[in-house]
Amino acid sequence: MAGCCHRRAALCSGTWRTLQCPEVCACVRGFDAVSVLRQHLRKLPDALHVRDIVAVANVARLSEQLRCDLQDAGVSLLDCASPKPSAADISLVVELMKFVHRHPPPASLCLVSSDNDFAKVLQFLGRNDYNVVLVHGNLASRSLRSAASTAISWELLAIQMQKLGKQHTHSSNLPSTLPSRHRRPQL
Repeated sequence: MAGCCHRRAALCSGTWRTLQCPEVCACVRGFDAVSVLRQHLRKLPDALHVRDIVAVANVARLSEQLRCDLQDAGVSLLDCASPKPSAADISLVVELMKFVHRHPPPASLCLVSSDNDFAKVLQFLGRNDYNVVLVHGNLASRSLRSAASTAISWELLAIQMQKLGKQHTHSSNLPSTLPSRHRRPQL
């Protein structure tokens, strides 16, 4: 029973763009980033199979290409257009509350954020039998990383994303057999 419940997962992401490494942005597509993240989570001991991916961001600030890529990868984009700096954090906490309401413990979730404001939330979730995987940037505090059951460096995943992006770049130079209206737009 616990094993079955423990496989439920959702990913809630902070502003997607701020977590990407600048050197990766140029060659990584949004769907590649999601694919690498999903693959990495499946390799964890608890085998997180991500069902829902929610990204909280000011959608108007994301490029059209990134929005399309994330949506193609199954990411639900929640627009947080408020100019208040904490607005995205509040929206993200609401999404975490929805997850907790829908999935009683033991359950697993993944949070993509480097914001130390989430440390107390992660500590609370951990104390209440939630397995929390944190994907963080290099500026994440030790208290945030230690609040999670597992902490994964976004930069580590970025290396895998770069490799995948280069593979797609090389394969996109090959002629496509699909009619032009069915091809993915190229960067």
